[in-house]
Amino acid sequence: MGQIITTRSLPASADQVWAIISNLERMPEWNRTVSSTSLQGDGLGARRTSKLYDGTSLTEEITSLDSARMTLGFDVFDAPSPLATLQGEFRVVSTGDQTSELSFEIDYTLVMGILGVALDALVVRAAIRAEHASILEDFEHYLLTGVHIGADGERLSAAAAK
Repeated sequence: MGQIITTRSLPASADQVWAIISNLERMPEWNRTVSSTSLQGDGLGARRTSKLYDGTSLTEEITSLDSARMTLGFDVFDAPSPLATLQGEFRVVSTGDQTSELSFEIDYTLVMGILGVALDALVVRAAIRAEHASILEDFEHYLLTGVHIGADGERLSAAAAK
């Protein structure tokens, strides 16, 4: 199983960051891979189906939603290939009055046995790290400006985002 943790320091309070992360329907506003979401249920146990800009979709179950600890955990049911399983967590930590850290952690397994292990070492791990760093950079831009993020990090005008 692979694990990747990506963290970004943000010039905003932990409460401001958590207000966005914990709102399950706001992901398309700041995530460069998600074009839309639909939510079945509310809070812990809710299922979020996300349509991705590449034309695929995925469904995740919210496995933890802890406002005191500022953590949001999820389990993806239909992880995109070459992933066999994918669990993740967003964590917000206060580092000062108007500063915080946002961490995005995933644990995953790949299909294809030993070939998957080689693929992970050669390609997958680096690609996921780069994508997560970009997503957190886009999150910061959204947090500071309110400008929605589109495919591949395109900055959308307020009119285009609606």
